[in-house]
Formats: sequence, structure tokens, C-alpha cells
Amino acid sequence: MAKKPPTSVNNGVCFLQNAISFDNKQYTRVLELKEKKDYEMKRKKHTSADDEAQIDMTPMLDIVFIMLIFFIVTTSFVKEKGLDVNRPEDNKSNNNQPSRSLSIRIDANGIISMGGREVDIRRVVANAQTFLAENNTDSAAIQADQDTEHGIVVEVMNQVKIAGIEKISVLVKDA
Repeated sequence: MAKKPPTSVNNGVCFLQNAISFDNKQYTRVLELKEKKDYEMKRKKHTSADDEAQIDMTPMLDIVFIMLIFFIVTTSFVKEKGLDVNRPEDNKSNNNQPSRSLSIRIDANGIISMGGREVDIRRVVANAQTFLAENNTDSAAIQADQDTEHGIVVEVMNQVKIAGIEKISVLVKDA
């Protein structure tokens, strides 16, 4: 039986000293390397912060992508509620002359005047058609006094629509 080579203790690790035979030297070197590796692993395991628990990001990324898909799908089917607004189109006509609009005035007593002359309410349609024949227009402006009865203003609006003018604006004149 071979004699066990002498050892020395350094920082709690046992290192074998020089052995007598060649076989023992190889054995000694293998044990020395193994013990050194075990010592470094034990020391690293207890003192290193690098081996702490790692957070696996894969499940979190899966959840984020699922939520992203959910929000994309739900927002594409939501219909906004509100009013549809009819915006006016560009008024670029062929002729550069500004079109005149039919002007009608109603005073506080209910007297209707068109073009500077007094007109009976039954003659508004005929006068509006005459104005349309002479001028290329599609709008009328009714200027009423604040004290004018509403029924007269509405009747004048109806007469102008019968004449063929669809765009009517009503202005109220303060007394």
C-alpha cells in the first residue's frame, strides 16, 4: 500500500505537497486542481451577487403582446357617436363676378320692401322670380326688424322658397 503524500492547509483548502513517485505527482496535481475548483465554486456561490434569481421576461412579453392585440381589435370596431357635419364645398365658380343675393327688408309694421320699393306679401314670389331671371344667384337675405311678427317672416321665407331660392338667411335688425 502506497503512503499518502503529505498535505498542507491554506485558507481552509487542502493542497497536496510533492509526492514521491511520478504516479503520485499526477494524482496530486489532479486533486489539487479539483480542490481548487471546488473551493472557488463554494466561495463564488456564497459571495457573488451574479447568481441571484433572474427574472424571466418571456411571459411578460407574451402578456404585453396579447394586450396590444386586444386593444387593436377592440378599437377598430368602435363607432364614434356624434353628429354628421355637412361642410360647405369650395365655391369656385367659372365667372369671377360675385353673385348678388336677393335682399328683402321687413320693418316693425310688417311692410316688405324688395329693391327699394314696397311689395305686397302675395307679390314676393313674382318679384323673386324676376330677380332670379336678371341675376345669377341662389341665395336670399331677409332683414327683419326686432319687433316684426314671426309669422310674416316665415311667410316671406316660404314665398322665396317657392320662387326657387333654397339658401335663405335671416338677419334681425335691432330697433
